[in-house]
Amino acid sequence: MPVAVPTVRADLVLATGVATGVGGLHAPAAMSILTTSYPEGPQRDKALLVFAGVGAREGQRRRSWMSSFSAI
Repeated sequence: MPVAVPTVRADLVLATGVATGVGGLHAPAAMSILTTSYPEGPQRDKALLVFAGVGAREGQRRRSWMSSFSAI
């Protein structure tokens, strides 16, 4: 019985890799802006927590988007 092998489009893999790399370049700058804009304490902690949460959610969204193409 033949096994179906999902195909992966190289252009999509490359595009998401580039998008992830660009996002990764901006992350240190954004964190620097947050740490200099808020004084140490609860406000800075909350700002960094939101920043980390948004980044984690974006990573999940990109992974699920890419996995939807693996079955094509």
